[in-house]
Amino acid sequence: MKRTTAALSILLLAPSAAFADDAAGKEQARELLREGNALLSAGDFSSALEKFRAAYAKFASPKILINMGTALRSIGQEVEAAAVYERCLSEGATLKPDERADVEKALAEVRARLGRVSIEVNEAGATLLVDGLPVGASPLAAPAWLKPGAHRIEARKEGFHPTWETVQVAAGQTQSTRLLLARAALAGAPAPAAVPAAPSAATAATAQGDAAPAAAAATEAPPASLGHGGRVGAIARFDGDRKLHGGAFAVGGTYGVADWLEVGAALLLGPELGARPGATFFLLEGAWKPFAALGVPIFFIDGARPGVHAGAGLHVDTSERLGAFVEVAVEHFPTMPEPLFKTVFVPSIGAQARW
Repeated sequence: MKRTTAALSILLLAPSAAFADDAAGKEQARELLREGNALLSAGDFSSALEKFRAAYAKFASPKILINMGTALRSIGQEVEAAAVYERCLSEGATLKPDERADVEKALAEVRARLGRVSIEVNEAGATLLVDGLPVGASPLAAPAWLKPGAHRIEARKEGFHPTWETVQVAAGQTQSTRLLLARAALAGAPAPAAVPAAPSAATAATAQGDAAPAAAAATEAPPASLGHGGRVGAIARFDGDRKLHGGAFAVGGTYGVADWLEVGAALLLGPELGARPGATFFLLEGAWKPFAALGVPIFFIDGARPGVHAGAGLHVDTSERLGAFVEVAVEHFPTMPEPLFKTVFVPSIGAQARW
């Protein structure tokens, strides 16, 4: 990637025949291009991208799109980079054969890191959204390019219940999903669920309007993603433990490293003060998430007394921002003084808020 990126950037430092038709636009674009390349070399990719976009607005040379693609790749926006490279090839009648080959190579490198989703909807003209951002209307001319991972695919159309699915995308593969829109006039009856093209782990959850009041079902937006990835949370928990310290309340924070992994730390408030950093591993997606938990509880009883926490439980997300959980765990404290127990059984119950 670095070798191709460097080649694509350098090629735009030379004057291009594409600038010959408009002297004023050419000079303004060339200056912006020089500034953008300097920022690109300095590692300020976002500012470089702004310069390249301004240059293209002044003079629409397909070669400027090459540098835009380089900057987009550098800030991790590979989906947008692929679209820019495709546009460059479609508009690049003035590209030399070696320049076109470099763009095709860069596009192939980007595509190798992406997956595709083919979206079908039973109604034409529905607005399609991926992770809350519009990508077009049904039917889409081609599958959508997406980064690997879980993505929320949604369809909306006036007069219909909105519907959505969560699709797991893998690099180099194409997933298919079919969304079924039900007319709002039929809200009194259960609306049909969105059906994937084939049963697989790629489809994690489907939601449809199914509320009792017809007016509410017709206007209520579908539930938002219940994944924890990228979200900051706050927890309040009660740990029941009579053998060690008679039970404790815990308050703390969490961060979703991914939808399946959450890390956090809590302050333990009871007869003895303590703290517990740890990690939670979610075994399923959706509202009901069984999990396994590991942690390092530390109580301050005649000094720090670290231990090991291993547990399992169930986390239920009642909405995008709120959830509750129960857990049963075993904790072992090798240096705990008598008469306190070194190994204890700890049931817990708690709640979480996320942003």
